Amino acid sequence: MVCILAGRLGVVLYAVNIIDVDRRWLVPDNEA
Repeated sequence: MVCILAGRLGVVLYAVNIIDVDRRWLVPDNEA
């Protein structure tokens, strides 16, 4: 049970990280 929860948490963090990277690449960096 703990392994399943830890696995799901890892998948969520992995997905959020990819979404954050995609946002960084898709949104033009006008602040630089």
